[in-house]
Amino acid sequence: MPCSSVLVLVVNLAKNLSDQSSTLMKLPDGTIVVDKYSLKVEDMLKQVFSVVASNTKHFRSMIKNQRHIKPPKNEKLQVITIGTHGDECDKGVKDIEKKSAELKSILRSKSIQIAYKDNAQLLHEVDGSKAKRGEFDDDPAINAIRKALNEQAYQIEVPLQWHCFGVILRNEAKDTGILELSSCEEFGESLGMSKDDVQSALQFFHALKLLFYYHDSPAKGIVFVKLDAVINIIRKLMIAVCKPRSTLEAGPDELAQLASKGYLSMNVLKMYAGALEGREDILLGLFVHLKIAALIQTGESDQTNEEDAVFLMPALLPVKDVSDASTFSKTPLLYYFNDEPVPMGLFCAVIVQLLSYPDDEKWHIITKEHNFSNFFTIQKKINKYRMCKVLLVEQLYCIEIYCEEPRHRPSANKCIKKAINYVIEDKISNYEKPVATFYCPCKDKKQHIATVEDNVLIKCSRTDEWQDLSDSQCDEYWSWFMTQEELDEAKCERQEGNPSSTLEGDPKGILRDHSGKLVDAIAVDVIRIANELHSANGLIPQQTKQEMLVGAVDNYAKSSKLVNVIQQLLGASLNPKQYLINICHVLIDQQHCILRDIATSMLHQLGQSIPDSVHHHSPVDDVSET
Repeated sequence: MPCSSVLVLVVNLAKNLSDQSSTLMKLPDGTIVVDKYSLKVEDMLKQVFSVVASNTKHFRSMIKNQRHIKPPKNEKLQVITIGTHGDECDKGVKDIEKKSAELKSILRSKSIQIAYKDNAQLLHEVDGSKAKRGEFDDDPAINAIRKALNEQAYQIEVPLQWHCFGVILRNEAKDTGILELSSCEEFGESLGMSKDDVQSALQFFHALKLLFYYHDSPAKGIVFVKLDAVINIIRKLMIAVCKPRSTLEAGPDELAQLASKGYLSMNVLKMYAGALEGREDILLGLFVHLKIAALIQTGESDQTNEEDAVFLMPALLPVKDVSDASTFSKTPLLYYFNDEPVPMGLFCAVIVQLLSYPDDEKWHIITKEHNFSNFFTIQKKINKYRMCKVLLVEQLYCIEIYCEEPRHRPSANKCIKKAINYVIEDKISNYEKPVATFYCPCKDKKQHIATVEDNVLIKCSRTDEWQDLSDSQCDEYWSWFMTQEELDEAKCERQEGNPSSTLEGDPKGILRDHSGKLVDAIAVDVIRIANELHSANGLIPQQTKQEMLVGAVDNYAKSSKLVNVIQQLLGASLNPKQYLINICHVLIDQQHCILRDIATSMLHQLGQSIPDSVHHHSPVDDVSET
């Protein structure tokens, strides 16, 4: 199958999804530890699902006009989860219902569909001991898996000429795994294929993951007929950095640099180049093209000599435990992926991109800092006197950016945003770009994301309540988007103006400024107020009124929902001022002192006079503003 349209997930029923994922790698000659720290199994699964679903979407867009490949009709990634155990079933360790519920939560995504008829039971249980008895043919779980695989299969029609071409390539590359492009063109010519035909066939096979051919890279003259020709090199480098220093073979100093700093030298690469021996420069060029390595200046070698060039491969560095946010002193800017995990490999590719920019745009490694594959400190020259220092941290759903110096934050934010967007467009074009935001400063102790509007307004994502920021908080948040001069001016306007002077005549701003207090006041009698708003010429829709009657939701959540709907309707109204005036009259009529005060305040800011006592209102639609 060229790209995953079905993902088969095998769950060990003896393990919990909340356990840490394994840090061990099994090798033919033993087992090595690849990291001291690892993500939980459930978090690792979320990353895997995200990247596989993204790759599926990317592949489908790539073959949209490809007449030789027809994808299945269902565009979503189908997921089958299998619960199994060892050769002897231990009934005491199973909890099918609990694991099913956990998996259902993990698999909640627009791009994923669970391939089951029974939505309550998400695990097909397969007894591993049946393998000894050869009983799988009649197993209903295996039959269900077989059916899903058949339904999601790609229909691939390979032209006979291309098929023969592929057979020749595999036969000719059986020893080394690679071929020169010129040789491939000769083989194609013997079959009556032009050079353009050879290019089309190679790119077709590359799309199907039958070989690697990077036609737009420094390795465009090489065809990796066997995928292992490239993968094994990276695998050997990973094994080398994980082994104890005392067991390192030739070149221990440079291997130690690779293990501790991610520095890859030409001498180290020669040790593992295999069939590409003598063409290490082309291989490194391919690594740079794929955003897994960047040429760096270390000050530790003469890099005018190609043999002394040093490249950074951040993915080879260990993982750091970044779960404790209290270890960081400043409020970070977040690039948040909308409840989707950060795409696997994106963080390291962004680091490589920042280090690869030319001239004044280029960032540099701070070698004295201990970097990790998910925790990296870099710096950039602002002028001949100043350096901007930034820490990037990869969390499950976002990338955190820390910068101690406020005046450097806008330029750092601009550079990092550019790098993130470039990598997404270049490598995972179908992935939604992240949004810049912050952790919410509300009183809820559990960390969650805020919504940012116009780079200055912060709203809690849980309650939809706009946050009243202190001056120090304004400095922390606004400095990521404003220069020092712009920040000083904004704070001055904020301090000098009161709500009525700064928001007068702006219905959207007036309602936003009062939304937090409105939520608290409406929660006292949310059902009656919703009924009154609906009765008053349909100021809210029938659906919203019905949602207020749901017994399982507390009044505060209902009130937050109601105020949020009013804000949305106000924004969509052709006459927002009159809409808000009508809302205020309904609130005044509730004979609730706090609601009356809030509504009166809003009417004053709208330029409306308020009678001493208002008992009824006569909402008039579509009247001109006074």
